[in-house]
Amino acid sequence: MKTNHPDWGEIDSIEKDRIDKEVLARDKEALKSHPPRDHECSKLEHIPEELSDRLTQLVLRDFDLECLLKALAGASGLVLLHFIQFMGDRGQILFLQDLRERRKASYTSQEIASAQESVLGFIRSIK
Repeated sequence: MKTNHPDWGEIDSIEKDRIDKEVLARDKEALKSHPPRDHECSKLEHIPEELSDRLTQLVLRDFDLECLLKALAGASGLVLLHFIQFMGDRGQILFLQDLRERRKASYTSQEIASAQESVLGFIRSIK
């Protein structure tokens, strides 16, 4: 006999999505005041003002994700928000979770600065 209510698996999935979206909203709010890691890791801070939406989307689509994550690990929250605004909710959640894990990897300032230089070089090449 078929019932009109969803099964428990669907309810769990719906609840998980709601919780993920609440966590995402909190994370995005916290990022607004997150400073860059240090002076050496602040090479991307001008990106939100200088990079068009289209170029930002090209970076997300065509640039090496591992290198981008490393570069953003040292950037301010505003730079990170500039990049993730072009992703869907699920993509933002996964990207921020991955970035959180990468930050635990304790990249050196030199590694982050090198990755940021790579991002800037890519941006110059597509402008």
